[in-house]
Amino acid sequence: MRLLLEALLALGALSALPGQAQAPPAAIPQGPVTVDANRAEWQQGGAMIYTGNVVMRSADLEMRGERLELKQLPAGEFEARLSGAPARLLQAGTDAAPPVVAQAQELFYDSQGGVVQLAGAAQIERGGDRLNGDTIRYEVAQRRIQASGGEGGQVRIVITPPAQPKGPQK
Repeated sequence: MRLLLEALLALGALSALPGQAQAPPAAIPQGPVTVDANRAEWQQGGAMIYTGNVVMRSADLEMRGERLELKQLPAGEFEARLSGAPARLLQAGTDAAPPVVAQAQELFYDSQGGVVQLAGAAQIERGGDRLNGDTIRYEVAQRRIQASGGEGGQVRIVITPPAQPKGPQK
């Protein structure tokens, strides 16, 4: 379980802003990680399956869906596949960065590469900005987003300018 907790903390890199130097993720999670579900099954070989109203939380990350499959890999990394209608991910914001919210029919996180794949009606939001596509690849540490509209579809990006202070204008 500790390996799972350490890998989840790697998602903490979502809170850095582009162009800023990024500190490496802390080696241990901030606070406990809990998984709540209607049912749980631990299988031989390090696989865990949670189904029904799945919620996985840490101090700054929350994932929700209907089915969560966790697979531990030999070097301590893991793969997590969350599905739902939709599956959701929330990364808490910081003083320097707004929260990141993602949703899709399926979220796949590979801790080896630090990549979250969103598939099926994928959407990711950071502050007021939003990106929609059929699939989205999110490189956590680099905060790099790649999106595809799927067969014949398009990607849509909505960039919201910061709010202007109200008051007398000069």
